[in-house]
Amino acid sequence: MYTRQCTASSVPRRAPRVLYCKTSTSSYRDSNRELGRNTNSLDALANLARTSRLLHRYASQELWHTLPSFAPIFWTMPEDAYPHERPRGPWAWHIGSMMPAKTLTASRPLKPDDLARLSLYAPFVRRIAPRCSSNRVRRAPSFRAAYTDFDLSPELWEMLQAIWPRNFLHLEVLEYRQLADIDRKSYAHPLHLFIGPSLKKLDFAVSYLNKLTGWADRRTDTRDPTLEVFLKQLPLLAPHITNFTFSTEVRDLAQDALSEALCALHHLSTLPALRRLDIKVPPRDELRSAEPWPTGKFAALRDLYMSAVRIDEYSITVDVREPSSTGTFHALASEILAHPSSQTSIRSLEFTLHWVEVLPPEALEPLLPLSALEDLVLVGHVCAAVDDGTLCAMAQAWNKIRRLTLYKMPHHATQATVHSLRHFARYCPQLERLDVPLSHITPFTFALPASMDHPQFDTLRPHPLKRLGVGRPELHDEAALAAYLSSLFPTLRVIEHCWEGVISNGEAWGELEEEEDRITDRCICEDQGAGKKLARGKDCTLRDEEPRIQAGKRP
Repeated sequence: MYTRQCTASSVPRRAPRVLYCKTSTSSYRDSNRELGRNTNSLDALANLARTSRLLHRYASQELWHTLPSFAPIFWTMPEDAYPHERPRGPWAWHIGSMMPAKTLTASRPLKPDDLARLSLYAPFVRRIAPRCSSNRVRRAPSFRAAYTDFDLSPELWEMLQAIWPRNFLHLEVLEYRQLADIDRKSYAHPLHLFIGPSLKKLDFAVSYLNKLTGWADRRTDTRDPTLEVFLKQLPLLAPHITNFTFSTEVRDLAQDALSEALCALHHLSTLPALRRLDIKVPPRDELRSAEPWPTGKFAALRDLYMSAVRIDEYSITVDVREPSSTGTFHALASEILAHPSSQTSIRSLEFTLHWVEVLPPEALEPLLPLSALEDLVLVGHVCAAVDDGTLCAMAQAWNKIRRLTLYKMPHHATQATVHSLRHFARYCPQLERLDVPLSHITPFTFALPASMDHPQFDTLRPHPLKRLGVGRPELHDEAALAAYLSSLFPTLRVIEHCWEGVISNGEAWGELEEEEDRITDRCICEDQGAGKKLARGKDCTLRDEEPRIQAGKRP
């Protein structure tokens, strides 16, 4: 008797369509014969097995692509691992729409062999998301649609952590919904078990409830050490994550588990590909640690959504190492103004612009409605070519301004005169530093304006401006300029004037630095002594690369 040995690898591969045609023809022709007597039966069986494997893989990819919750993971275990009657959560008229319908628990201690079937299907899982996961449902007062799936008990999570294999390496989206009993004092969120290098989006939403009342109780501190481990390991476990949403009360976590780390933002700032961040932050006075919050870079951040019970102050720095334009500045200013609470909440703005020489006067108009603005600084190779009308509008709109810097590298294309500074003396009683590029100051410039336009001063409370930058205008009478400005700002101590023509005839930087030190010492001595004479000084540094004249106040 001849017995043919056949393996799947020894049989030539055939396309599924060819296999279908051949098996159908063979079955029709030899309908009365047994399958074993057909000379092509072994090839057909091998190809059929190979095709079944492909179909099984395709079916697994479709069936396990998206899981509505973590419950299907538990259902892959043997039936004796969990009870068939699953207990329901508490039900009341005010919490019935929020509590999970059922909670899965383990009926015996779990073993590594219980996850054997899960290891076969885990590579096909791409998304873990509830059936209703839109922002509208997640942010609605009722979480009925988002919390209708089965949930896993904390005891079950603890047992799974001990035997969990790292098989979810292809998971791309993880949306976690959980309702925790706040009176447990401890609740585990082992998200680090599912994090892998392919993760792109993480949406974490937890609502802490009191088991008896069903209402959220923010007076009780919760402890979640696993969440702290997850946040610390996130940059290493998921370096390619782009979207991160943290919708739970960070205050409950920051006061205990994250108190040493100060804030979850410290760990998130190191993610190189993070583009969207949606997070609730605690007020600074509710953190136990007295140290300042660490600052990160957020290299790729594009969309930032922050919410809290009370946000006292926050700072956003956008640094794009690309050539800027006046249109870019106008678009950014318009976007800032479009923020719902920008007119009453934004207090500080700093713009770093590269390769932009002059901003036209109308470029700053979108920022005029920001009535709470206290600091506006332009940094980089930029200068705002403002005129008297623009400066008057700024002074009237920003009466709380403390620092206003409209140039870093002054430009000649400016039309603002020295008389425009009187608007800041009248409308800005808290201004301490002002940098405005002025036009050339001639001997006829100091003709006093009309009496009705001249500001009325309070001799008991003089204007607090101490430092003034005027750009690089041509000065013909520096003493007259100092006297005029001292009449507007009695406490003015330093006038910064950037001027050209100092470095000529091959003068060396070393000689200028020695001259700078000598004249600076003379300025200090005169200021400490009489304080009545105008002190001239040259400040040539490699950092600014612009000579300056410093002048003390003159009566």
